Amino acid sequence: MRFSNSLTLDKKLVTLAIFVSVIGIGVTIVLSFHYSNIILEERIMDQLLSESTIRGDSVRSLFNSRLQQIQVIGTDPMIRNLINELNAIDDDSVLSAKISEKRIDFLIQIQAFETTIGGLNELENVEIIGKNGKDLFLLINVKNKKNFLTDEKFVKGVMEPYAEIILGKDGKRKLVTVTPIFDKPKDTEPIGIAIVTANTQSIDQILLNRFGLGNTGEAYLVNKNKMMITESRFIEGAPFHQIVDTPSVSECFDNKKNFHGQYLDYRQEVILGSFKLHV
Repeated sequence: MRFSNSLTLDKKLVTLAIFVSVIGIGVTIVLSFHYSNIILEERIMDQLLSESTIRGDSVRSLFNSRLQQIQVIGTDPMIRNLINELNAIDDDSVLSAKISEKRIDFLIQIQAFETTIGGLNELENVEIIGKNGKDLFLLINVKNKKNFLTDEKFVKGVMEPYAEIILGKDGKRKLVTVTPIFDKPKDTEPIGIAIVTANTQSIDQILLNRFGLGNTGEAYLVNKNKMMITESRFIEGAPFHQIVDTPSVSECFDNKKNFHGQYLDYRQEVILGSFKLHV
């Protein structure tokens, strides 16, 4: 009997030892899996932060480059002289005739502008607007010229240089760069503005590059109205139609903070993402 009891106890001890070992192994596996997920997620977030920073800085650099280029027009003495001469004409019929007469002079200066910046394959149009909002020169001539006096580009452009992505009348995205033109460097009231319109090829090359984004990643820009203004990898025709009202976008625009983490994206899909505010 003693031998039997001892054997039974030994079996219980062995069973207990095996049970404890199995639990220990299970806990180790669970913890290892958990920490592996944490490490993997941290690595993914580091990659996303890096990509959003690099691509955002690249887009900002492109905008700054365009703003520097348009200063070639804004500081051109011949352009300033032509604007001053045309601004002095009040009669619309006389102004129209004089604009036609001076068009070749404008074209020569715009050609010089293109040469100075090394050519710009993306260039679509250049416009010179007088201080009264009237079109003085357009690279692409139109029959019915508009008055820009109440146009957003003119109202904002006489105050400061800026660049933005807009949706053109042809339904395509445009990179528009605007700068005020002053008669003298120290003047505070501009004599007109210059508007340069280009396609978004360079921006798309930065954002649509798949390197570093894996099989499911994407990079896009959102404006202050929480509207997607560049292409989506998942939704056709998204630019200027797809609202991106996500926690990440709200954190950027409402609280002026960068954001990274897990959240529901504009498709209501759970993702890991990083948004960086660029102003």
